[in-house]
Amino acid sequence: MPRRDYYEILGVPRDADIEVIKRAYRRLALKYHPDRNPDDPDAAEKFKEAAEAYAVLSDPEKRRQYDRYGHSGLDGQAQWNIDLEDIFQTFSDIFGEGTFGAFFGDRRRRSGRRPRRGRDIRIVMELELEEIAQGVRKKIQLTRRVHCEDCSGRGTRRGADMVECAHCGGTGYIQQIRQTFLGYMQTTRPCSHCDGTGHVIRQLCTTCQGSGLVEREQTITIDIPAGVEEDMQLTLRGHGHYGEYGGPAGDLYVVIREKPHPVFTRKGQDLYMELLLSYPEAVLGGEREIPTLTGKVKLKIPKGVQPNSLLRIKGKGLPDVHSSHRGDIIVIPQIWVPKKVNREERELLEKMHEMENFKAGQKRAKKSFFERIKEHMS
Repeated sequence: MPRRDYYEILGVPRDADIEVIKRAYRRLALKYHPDRNPDDPDAAEKFKEAAEAYAVLSDPEKRRQYDRYGHSGLDGQAQWNIDLEDIFQTFSDIFGEGTFGAFFGDRRRRSGRRPRRGRDIRIVMELELEEIAQGVRKKIQLTRRVHCEDCSGRGTRRGADMVECAHCGGTGYIQQIRQTFLGYMQTTRPCSHCDGTGHVIRQLCTTCQGSGLVEREQTITIDIPAGVEEDMQLTLRGHGHYGEYGGPAGDLYVVIREKPHPVFTRKGQDLYMELLLSYPEAVLGGEREIPTLTGKVKLKIPKGVQPNSLLRIKGKGLPDVHSSHRGDIIVIPQIWVPKKVNREERELLEKMHEMENFKAGQKRAKKSFFERIKEHMS
């Protein structure tokens, strides 16, 4: 069964701003909340469907990818990290804390906070066309949050013990009954005394101050494939910030930017360049050396070549990152006109000007087949 469009699910236009999207999600979440529809399995599915739509459309990067590629741009990509619990925490004024655990199943371990995936890192990498043509290996320096070496990410001073929190009995959460306009609801909130960990740290690690994470400079090697394009995004799994409480690391996103080239302009896999020809060269033709991204090649100039015509050098453009195809170099001839001439050159030009073959637009074009037939019949 095809998946529904996220904008259609929330009932908002494609240019809706975040406030419109929030209001639409609030309306649907209230309408299909499982506590209001205990005997309707369809309502539960719609409730989760609306949460998934909001998770994507409320995040600028996820929304941009979805607008460009649809569901296929999100499927199977862990970087989207659609965390429904974070959504319900945002709207806890409506649902109450603990909705995620009650509805989707509480998978938290008894004596610890749920591991959290680390945050992603996004960088912009500028490349020369020559690097794009061949592919390149780059070394970059990143500031990442990694596990503290002194406490191995636990947050406690080495050798110090952790004791069970007396307020929550080591569960990390406090349950309570609260009254809302939907009726009485049982909610679960993190224990404020142990910050939801279930344990109290007697002595904090002085290096990370109990967080378990520290910032470190790291060098990462990135292999850029040949043929990448402007705004293309490369993903390096697990090279983002480390996760809290044993959670997996986030991802590193590398956004490609192309540096302007002094000779070529890129269009897809083809490279365009202008070639200045003297008037005699354009009339008589000849041969010229043309630069490429890997050296020089010879190009035959046909006799009588016209300005703005296209001369193609096959296979000397850029490779396609998705296939073995390689583009061409497109040479656009232009006529070079000198600003000053000497007396001898002027005399030659004046003689040429009087010749019939050099009078632009003066020669009558040959009659077409239909014009000749018309004359014959008259």
